[in-house]
Amino acid sequence: AATIKKGTAIKNLLFDDNYQNYYKFQLNKKTKVVLVCDSKIIGGDYEEMTVQIWTKKGKDYRQVNTKGKILSKNSTYGFDVEGKKTITYTLPKGTYYLRTFALGSGYYTIKWK
Repeated sequence: AATIKKGTAIKNLLFDDNYQNYYKFQLNKKTKVVLVCDSKIIGGDYEEMTVQIWTKKGKDYRQVNTKGKILSKNSTYGFDVEGKKTITYTLPKGTYYLRTFALGSGYYTIKWK
């Protein structure tokens, strides 16, 4: 996963052979993470991109909710983004992974404010 920092703008593509991307970031203290997303995904009934945040717990990776709570192993949590959307998380100190994926194709930008 490529490492990103606050203030970073991610610009990338999602398409059939590459339907997901991962980015890694570290927080040194409890931090409010605001992600400003702009998705230009197209593809039939699936014209949205999904954004999730994960963290490592033991040997597994688990999703976290907007308050930074680690979810159970089989839980799914994320935000569907069609067009522009702002997503806010408050996360404790730690290492996190931002996952983006889509069933359609197109480009997107995510700015970490």
